Amino acid sequence: TAATAMREQGMQLPIMALTANAMKGFEKDCLDAGYSDYFTKPIDIDSFVARLARILDAKPDNGEQKKAVAAESVTGKPATGESATVKPATGTEPIKPSVTAAPLESTLKDKDSHFAALAERFAARLGGQLEKMAEAWRTQDYSTLAALAHWLKGAGGTVGFDLFTAPARSLESAAKAAEDNAIGPAMQTIWDLAARIPGVDLPGPLPEPSANPAAAPISPADATANDEPIVSRLAGNPRMQRHIDRFLARLSDEDRAMQAAWL
Repeated sequence: TAATAMREQGMQLPIMALTANAMKGFEKDCLDAGYSDYFTKPIDIDSFVARLARILDAKPDNGEQKKAVAAESVTGKPATGESATVKPATGTEPIKPSVTAAPLESTLKDKDSHFAALAERFAARLGGQLEKMAEAWRTQDYSTLAALAHWLKGAGGTVGFDLFTAPARSLESAAKAAEDNAIGPAMQTIWDLAARIPGVDLPGPLPEPSANPAAAPISPADATANDEPIVSRLAGNPRMQRHIDRFLARLSDEDRAMQAAWL
């Protein structure tokens, strides 16, 4: 890896690994490769800064008051002191923002001007991304919907809008499983949160999803049209080969289980 090469050339500065891979054992692989630490997305800025401070031997700053103010800004409590209510969507009821709650602000807005700018860019982009989500659900383009939910899951938490992480994760899982009954409530929650961010241009009400045409069956001829062996692009990498071998062993077991369930 690049980290290994830099270490071999005498690099002593900290090198941080940032990845979406949270598999057990991957952290050890990163550390063995020469990284100083390992983070998975979405990034918790407070944990990230704390680890950097430890690695760089930085002295803590007395910012408890700012931290308390930032925490209060993301509690999600409306001005009345009551919890926001989320109304699940039905197949015939379009999703609209359903709550009037306190403005939702990034927990990073008072920490650093650069972080604040990132939060503003996220808010400016959010309306367009939600419009794409609405269209993907209307056309039942589940792969696009899952990809957009994955973006929101990582981007929202990273720029201090942590409340998006859980519903975006639920939406991503529901989209991958094509579960419309679970997609609706998850999108309702996301819409309600977005409605509380000042300056976010929400799209119109979500249309109900279109009828999903039956998928054409895959014939054996189509499945075997390309007989060339499939080789992992990581094959030959000594550090990754054991992961490839474990995947292939599990793939064989899963294939047998699927065939047994089908027959």
